Formats: sequence, structure tokens, C-alpha cells
Amino acid sequence: MGIPDPEPHDHNNLRYITLARVQTDEGVVGWGECISQFPESAVAVKVIIERGYSPFLVGENAVDGERLWHKMLGRVWWYGPQGIVAFAISAVDMALWDLRGKASGLTHLSDFG
Repeated sequence: MGIPDPEPHDHNNLRYITLARVQTDEGVVGWGECISQFPESAVAVKVIIERGYSPFLVGENAVDGERLWHKMLGRVWWYGPQGIVAFAISAVDMALWDLRGKASGLTHLSDFG
């Protein structure tokens, strides 16, 4: 079966994404992303990651993803875990998953058995 000519389906809809980059002290880099939808929410996600999460994630063990996820969730108790905050948590969590996979040399599929 041959592959037909690829055809994009963006329908001229512009979506903003925010990329999260997490780097270990050994230099391993993990990338995560979230669809932040609008320019103002992309800025908000960036601020939450840079000012809210970065300061207290520095020095943590990147392998301990579940604990770090709960730590990020606990940080936002005042303004809630929905919406833009969920975008930020998702981007950082995805970056941590990527980082763990690269550091171990395994795919994410192997994490699930």
C-alpha cells in the first residue's frame, strides 16, 4: 500500500503552544509542551513555569516524577489546578517523562510494562 500525497489540515487556525525544557545537572534535556491556545495564556503558562515551578524544582530528582507532579499540584492550591495551571503542570510533567526516558535509554512504552 503506497502513501498518498500528505495533506495538512490546519484550517488556518492558529494555536499557541508553550514548550517546557528541563535539564539535569548531567546535561540530559527533556521537552514537554502544552497547547496554551491564546497569546495571553501562553505568557501566563510561561510565568507559572518560570516563577512558580522552576525555583522549587531545582535540585530535585527528575526520576521521582509522581512526587514532583504532586508537589506542583500542591503549589497551586490558592488559585486551583484547572485551566492554565493544568497546562503548565502538563508541560513540565511531559518534559520530566521525556527526560527520564532519555536518561534511562528506554522508551515511554517500557515505563508501562
